[in-house]
Amino acid sequence: MGRRFLLILATVVLVTAVAVWQRPPGGKAAETKARMLAAGPVPDVESVDPVAVFQRAFWKRPAEGDSILNAVRREWKDEGEISRWQWFLEVEPSPALVSYLREDNAFRLSEKKPPSIPGDAPKWFIKDPTGMHVMVARHGGMQLFFLPGNTKLYAMDRGGGFQAGEPEKEPAVPTSEPGKSRLPLSSPPQANR
Repeated sequence: MGRRFLLILATVVLVTAVAVWQRPPGGKAAETKARMLAAGPVPDVESVDPVAVFQRAFWKRPAEGDSILNAVRREWKDEGEISRWQWFLEVEPSPALVSYLREDNAFRLSEKKPPSIPGDAPKWFIKDPTGMHVMVARHGGMQLFFLPGNTKLYAMDRGGGFQAGEPEKEPAVPTSEPGKSRLPLSSPPQANR
């Protein structure tokens, strides 16, 4: 009985010590955990440069008639590399941008897939796409929401980061011994001219 009690007591003390040691300084553990549960981890980089977000979103510069009202791009990093990203845009589009996105369907989006607006979207982003023309990527990332008459465009996308490529392969080791190939090692004789 005494040995079991000491073992339980030692375990409780050890677990408590580890919990106290792992807690962030300043007693902000509960606040940090609550914020992470509510909105996910805080992004490592958040860009609100409208032209830069537009360019990374649509792979082109905004035209003269495109008016970017709001823009944000968020990036989360893991070991210095981007592990996840997302962006949101609110634009008064030019007819050229509407044509590029809707008629040309530059990103091969579907008009049949239902949209999904994430809970961590900015406050200015739409909450209910009812009555809007919606285009969604097959994998569910990019989503475009056009107000009737194409007077305003809300757009978003999200995805994973880039993965490191495979390491370079070692050069092939010759399997035959030098001098024992089928072809001669010297060039053929040259005719005198």
